[in-house]
Amino acid sequence: MRHALLNDLAYKSIGYASIVVILIILVLPWMNQKQLNYWLIGFYLFMLGDWICTFLQRHSITLVLGLLIGYVIAIIVCFLLLFYTIIVNN
Repeated sequence: MRHALLNDLAYKSIGYASIVVILIILVLPWMNQKQLNYWLIGFYLFMLGDWICTFLQRHSITLVLGLLIGYVIAIIVCFLLLFYTIIVNN
């Protein structure tokens, strides 16, 4: 494998952790934990951005382009999660 943002173990670990975090983010608004959910969405943005960037690097995308595409996708996903949290709590 070429140089990547994350090594193999971190890539697998963050992949599994992102699944767990997305489930927590979807459940917390129903328990009126809005502030904690905002923190998790911010954490998820960085975690998902790095994971997508490494995924794209494994498929022959350069680091800069991978970071750009990865974080754009992560920002879109996190805004959707943020709107989900706001809608559920209102």
